[in-house]
Amino acid sequence: MPEIARPDNVIFLAGSGRSGTTWLANLLNHRHDFSYYFEPLNHHQVKGIEPFGWRQYLRADGNYPEHRTVADNFLYGSVDNEWVNRFNDAPQSNKRVVKEIRANMTLAWMRKQFPDVKIILTLRHPIAVTVSRMEMNWKRGVDLLLGQPELNEDFLEPILPLLEREEMHAYESALLLWCVENFVALKQIRELDIHVLFYEHLALHPEEELRRLFTFLDQPFDEHILDGIDIPSHTSGKVDPARTVEARLEKWRKKLPTDIVANSIRLLQLFSFDQIYDDNATPRLDSADILSNQPPLPGELAELLGENQ
Repeated sequence: MPEIARPDNVIFLAGSGRSGTTWLANLLNHRHDFSYYFEPLNHHQVKGIEPFGWRQYLRADGNYPEHRTVADNFLYGSVDNEWVNRFNDAPQSNKRVVKEIRANMTLAWMRKQFPDVKIILTLRHPIAVTVSRMEMNWKRGVDLLLGQPELNEDFLEPILPLLEREEMHAYESALLLWCVENFVALKQIRELDIHVLFYEHLALHPEEELRRLFTFLDQPFDEHILDGIDIPSHTSGKVDPARTVEARLEKWRKKLPTDIVANSIRLLQLFSFDQIYDDNATPRLDSADILSNQPPLPGELAELLGENQ
């Protein structure tokens, strides 16, 4: 029987799919001393998680006992599932990394329900994420968000006509999915003890970003973690070792026509993400400032949501 995880030894690693979450989970578990749970909220692979939808939104102070039971199990308990344990080579450890790409809009609730768990949100350029999803033939998009009354009431009602357009291209739908799930996440966690890490900064400045992360985790920095920086994750495609890090980060720019990039930036402006991402490959904000000094949100959606200018 696998060991029950200690609450203060649990790391919950969230982010949109194709944002480097698997890579970061592998780095954190470079000594293979964590029990590693891989995407326990995948409905195609895991039974008994029905309270959670595919892109569940939970209010920070909401009472969701069924969701609490499911989360208790994968954070602290034992999950006997081949998918969840596919990369778990330390099942007896009482330390755990839980990696999930469908939980961004639950993080504030998770923080309130599980105060001892360390929570990390990974962000990667939304256009890079969307291009990667298209290459992986991920067909679902913004439709995953529809049909949640609380999400509609709190965030989506002003933009439902945009999200429900029948003629929407798959690329645009996937980009909007990224925008909504990360907009909601950042709005909810702004005052909470959750660590935000940029994929691009980790790629370009790994030691600096990992030292900052280890400070958040209240753990001494282990320099051996840097040995795994250039090792591709289980879920990444082939990496050309001849390419510089900068070239790998910018490869999406060469795959899209300039007009599509321009249209994508206009969508990002709606959510004020142009303050973080533009048509350059790296974020405009420093990782350490994303929550504590995030600028006001002046975009159209922020206005509709009553954001102070």
